[in-house]
Amino acid sequence: MGRLFCLNWSNQKTSYNMIDQETAWNLIMQNAIKASLTNTIWHSIVEKAPYQLVDINDDRITILRLDRETTENLTEKQVIKAIKKLNSNNCRMRRRTLISPTVAQETAFVLFHPNITWDELGHYIIEQ
Repeated sequence: MGRLFCLNWSNQKTSYNMIDQETAWNLIMQNAIKASLTNTIWHSIVEKAPYQLVDINDDRITILRLDRETTENLTEKQVIKAIKKLNSNNCRMRRRTLISPTVAQETAFVLFHPNITWDELGHYIIEQ
């Protein structure tokens, strides 16, 4: 993918690599499988809610919020849409705006994609 240049936020990158939407789902699935095999528990960036994977299928992963015993699915379609949105916004999106409506989906998306992370304050999802 090509290199793009974007607006200069204070102390932020002035260029970024577009994230490949064609490989995003496979990368997320590979890392989700590894997390499932090791019974990984992770926490949301602000609320510190605990999550764990409970099911992995070809087109979705199912995430359990442990303290409420509720589940949410992260789908291939949502991942592709989120990658497009992230790329069109200079690889920087405010938390809770990239994948709605649930934190579970967004935290799994960031955790399992190797080229995406949180900014130092946990307010934005950014390219790593």
